[in-house]
Amino acid sequence: MGGTIKDVARLAGVSMSTVSAALNNEPGVSENTRFRIIAVAEKLHYEPNILARGLVTKRSHTIGLVISDIANPF
Repeated sequence: MGGTIKDVARLAGVSMSTVSAALNNEPGVSENTRFRIIAVAEKLHYEPNILARGLVTKRSHTIGLVISDIANPF
């Protein structure tokens, strides 16, 4: 398992919101800081938490399928 956004922020010496902004290419983060954050994230094998992102965006990117009789071809 990779590091968390909190781990990346601690090792890069920035806040979690700065890490988020840098990794999402938002404005307001200097190139030097962005490169430092990306280097730390790669070192820790950071991957975004999809479940946490779903809570924020209110989207799960999941679909459901209901089949009453899977053996019936009609």
